[in-house]
Amino acid sequence: MAKLPSGRNVAITPDLMFEHLETSNFMTWMSLQLEPMSPAQMAGYFDVIEFRTPLVDPPTTADEAGPRTYCGFGVAEVMTEKCSWSQEDKAAFMHWLSSKPTQDWILEQYGEFEKILAQGPGQVHHSVLNQLGASDPADLGRKMLDS
Repeated sequence: MAKLPSGRNVAITPDLMFEHLETSNFMTWMSLQLEPMSPAQMAGYFDVIEFRTPLVDPPTTADEAGPRTYCGFGVAEVMTEKCSWSQEDKAAFMHWLSSKPTQDWILEQYGEFEKILAQGPGQVHHSVLNQLGASDPADLGRKMLDS
């Protein structure tokens, strides 16, 4: 979690991206298999969140942070006009984002991302699996990649 010069307490979350992946269709899943993302590319899709009413300021844990609010933009959009923060806040956020603890956390999330991808696509109708001789969505993906 970062405390910006303006006083904002912000963080990033992969939650919505991971939810989307867990229910993704076959084409989304296949495109991620054919063009894998790096951890930095993946983090660009994370949402920026703000903790407007922290229980402790500055919060050091999620419990102390209180309820979170989605800012309406992702990490890749912080340095664009979509993010209305001051240049000072943007620079502080980017500094926090590049810090070793944050980068280590992003690598942990990348491990979760790879686990979700390994499960296969979330939305494949069982009749498609049967027709293609696959036991589950992940098996179908392996068969497609091997062919």
